[in-house]
Amino acid sequence: MEPKSHRLPGEQRKEGILKASLPLFAERGFDAVTTKEIAEAAGISEALLYRHFASKHDLYDSILQNCVVNSGEDASRVEALPDSTSTLVLAVWVMLAKIQRCRDVGQKRDDDVPRLIVRSLLGDGSFARKFIQSSSEVWVNKLGRCVTAAIASGDLVDAFEESNLALWFCYHLSAAINFFLLPAEAVIDYPGGNDRMWLFDRSAVFCLRGIGLTPAAIKLHYNPKAFSLMTSGLLCPTL
Repeated sequence: MEPKSHRLPGEQRKEGILKASLPLFAERGFDAVTTKEIAEAAGISEALLYRHFASKHDLYDSILQNCVVNSGEDASRVEALPDSTSTLVLAVWVMLAKIQRCRDVGQKRDDDVPRLIVRSLLGDGSFARKFIQSSSEVWVNKLGRCVTAAIASGDLVDAFEESNLALWFCYHLSAAINFFLLPAEAVIDYPGGNDRMWLFDRSAVFCLRGIGLTPAAIKLHYNPKAFSLMTSGLLCPTL
């Protein structure tokens, strides 16, 4: 039995188990982590662990659902904005900021979710597939409507016939940068340096150009300092 001082409400305890298990799964993979290790990391007994989660698979699925819910919160905020060029630029910036873990300058990066994605891709891809399918629908639909609005206003030219494909390319570019920055020692010596915020800014501008936005539209609407102030403390990590 746990000491009385360590007893927590059910939901708070469940959240603690999720937080304790996430880095274990991220570092070692689903199969290598035992429920005993998870319980120890959460400071509870295995018996109490099974009161909150029926199995290790149930716990793993809960981590996925938690990540998807967090991603949806940011998407809902962007969805509320009008379909326009300015919203398109902001939405692309927010999406890439979430993927590359660049929320607030000086804030500690949390690479657990990207590591889970990489491990998933090396296996059957189940976690990555479910995560991306569940978290991308609102983003893709909103960005697609904003692309249409930007074309109508003359701010976006030479667009892909498949506009969503260009957005997926932006996603893949940002995800790849994120993966290559996971090791403590740099894998690539990027021209200009490996400062994460600098790379994020350069990749964001690259993607906006790749989508087809005109230089004038980017100059008018791209304001990372303002975006940071608008979203400070609100962005939830994702991939």
